Amino acid sequence: MADYKGKIIKISDVWDDWKSRINNVPVLYTLYANQSADAIFDETFVTLIVETEYQERSYLCPLANASAGIEKLWLAFRNKHDAEYRRIYDDLNLQYDPRYSYSETKTLTPNITNATTNTYGRTSTNSGGISNTYGKTETRQTNTYDGQLRDSEKVTHGGSDSNTNTLKNTLGGTDSSSTTTTGSTTETINGYKDSAIATLEKDISFQLRYNVADNYIKAFMAEYTFFDNDNARGCNIWPLL
Repeated sequence: MADYKGKIIKISDVWDDWKSRINNVPVLYTLYANQSADAIFDETFVTLIVETEYQERSYLCPLANASAGIEKLWLAFRNKHDAEYRRIYDDLNLQYDPRYSYSETKTLTPNITNATTNTYGRTSTNSGGISNTYGKTETRQTNTYDGQLRDSEKVTHGGSDSNTNTLKNTLGGTDSSSTTTTGSTTETINGYKDSAIATLEKDISFQLRYNVADNYIKAFMAEYTFFDNDNARGCNIWPLL
């Protein structure tokens, strides 16, 4: 079996084998976005673009097998550049209104939600009471020796009543009230420094210029392939070795 390592190979000469490999192992030729399940491109897209635009380009084969060599270059490119192209794709697909040439967000304070918390800790305790002592006396004496009517009754008062108040009220603890303010008010302002039509035109041009799938394959071809214009045919170029 011929060894093509280090040889210049034209893509058209290995295209049938490489195309079969692309379709049989699609996972190697599909690139997914970071932030979604979107396929940035798949094996069908790769097959179409290479077949219609790049078969006339050549590459320096890194392996003994010519068709395996082009896939080796593809995998090397993926390892180097997949992350940056995923990032580009995610950035291009951010949600925004292309008509606006500026956008401003303001957060206003003070906050708008108030919550009041009351804590009741004050106490009132009653103890003791009112005590009455009755000691007052009254003595009546009447002279009855002759049966005549006269002012002869004698009343004698003695002792005394007393009143003792031992009622006591004790206050303790405190009541408290606190207010917490939370939340915010957000004001979003969108507007134009340019006309909406001019801004849309810029956005459309931007999207066309950064077609991630097309640029990915274009960058691969630019990094690993070239036009040899048959200058080396017959001189260490496959299949004419």
